Amino acid sequence: RIQLSTRLSALLARRCRRWLMQPMLDTERLRLRPPQADDLDALHAWRSDPAVVRFVGGRTLDREEAWQRLLRIAGHWSLFGHGLFM
Repeated sequence: RIQLSTRLSALLARRCRRWLMQPMLDTERLRLRPPQADDLDALHAWRSDPAVVRFVGGRTLDREEAWQRLLRIAGHWSLFGHGLFM
């Protein structure tokens, strides 16, 4: 059996609590939640469409760039407990 230090155990507890308490806004027409790996296809679809990017700003993204963007958004949630919704 592995013994965890008090400090490590406290850190894991905070991370788990943060993960379990992720906010979600759910209405009849809209659901906003933190990102998941399954969101890659949807994120790539709208971030590669010039008609969409024209209104949200920036430039179109290829699939690899969309994956990097998704990882950045998810990392922000993981480290700080808040970030962009999907």
